Amino acid sequence: MQYRLVLDLTGVSYYGHIPEVSQCGGPNVKVFQFELEDWPLFRDDFIEPVDALCDVLLDYGDVDYFDAEKCKLLHGWLQARLGKPIVPRLEFLYRKLDEFALRAIELDTGVVVEF
Repeated sequence: MQYRLVLDLTGVSYYGHIPEVSQCGGPNVKVFQFELEDWPLFRDDFIEPVDALCDVLLDYGDVDYFDAEKCKLLHGWLQARLGKPIVPRLEFLYRKLDEFALRAIELDTGVVVEF
């Protein structure tokens, strides 16, 4: 389970609309790995509202891509969600995702999310 911040889309191949960037990091990607035990937090709090808001199809075992425009929507949702009571682990995971989303907006790239 990971977030992959795409730093540069130059020369990147795609699988459908999802950039094929390394899961291990590299010159055009920054990777944040999280644990399988985190899945219930995302399942119960993230999946349904973010799938609907950003027109993505995430669930357990899925991967999707938030381009810069979707990262703007995601950032707004994360900021609103972080303003409400939240368990510390989910807050940490959301803050990291928001950091990646903001950087992707700056770079006009995106974030690959894989559960």
